[in-house]
Amino acid sequence: MERRVIVANRYAPAHEFLNPGTPDLMVMAVPQFRVTEALFNLGTGWRDHFCSEPQPLHVLPPDTPYAWRVNGKSLTVMFAFPMTDVHAILKELDAPDPMSSLWAVMDRGFIDPMVYEIIMRLWMRTKAQEPCSTLLLQSYQAAILSALTGRGGARSADSKVRTGLSTNKLNAVLDLIEARLGDDLGLPELAGFCEMSRFHFVRLFRQSTGYTPYHYLLLRRLEKARALLISSTMPVAEVALEAGFGDAGHFSRTFARHMGASPQRFRASVR
Repeated sequence: MERRVIVANRYAPAHEFLNPGTPDLMVMAVPQFRVTEALFNLGTGWRDHFCSEPQPLHVLPPDTPYAWRVNGKSLTVMFAFPMTDVHAILKELDAPDPMSSLWAVMDRGFIDPMVYEIIMRLWMRTKAQEPCSTLLLQSYQAAILSALTGRGGARSADSKVRTGLSTNKLNAVLDLIEARLGDDLGLPELAGFCEMSRFHFVRLFRQSTGYTPYHYLLLRRLEKARALLISSTMPVAEVALEAGFGDAGHFSRTFARHMGASPQRFRASVR
């Protein structure tokens, strides 16, 4: 299953921009800028949000008219974060008031390399018209929100104690993933299986395996496809479906990117 990702980019000279408000939380990355002043009005008057560091970020509130003025050229990339998803993820964070922590990061521009990288990856996927699985988008959303609320003061109650999933939970969830490589596994299902929040599950899974749940699932699907290409005569489209890829074209592009050759060329090289 694919989910629609709303990412838009805008290149503009010095300008003033007014937005009447959107129902989504907006996270804005600025890959390029020649700006020395960035004034934002998020409903409480004009304030200086300028960040001189490369690749700054700005968080813009939902359901609120806002405006900004910049005195130079800039390229911005905006990620729309539906508030239904925001509330669902924040509800799971072990913090007394995660929403207040989120609003705290709206005071100024700031840098966060991980959040910036995620937004740029989503932008690249959108430009290339590549699908975004439910698990990947949910993992990205959880990572962005945990980083933003962390900047605003929220901290997980057990973040200093846990160092990964327990052996039993890790083995159980890996067995579940292996048994359901062809299914549209979502982050809430995997986290619920381990009886923890999505935020904690992503963090502990990565500590245990070195991968996010999405990238681990992707690598296991690629390995299954690789084995099928070697051991069977199934057409590539059937291999794609058997390995859990819903689209043969997407499978071919993904396989080539990770394996260095298209499925057809790979099969020919091992025969």
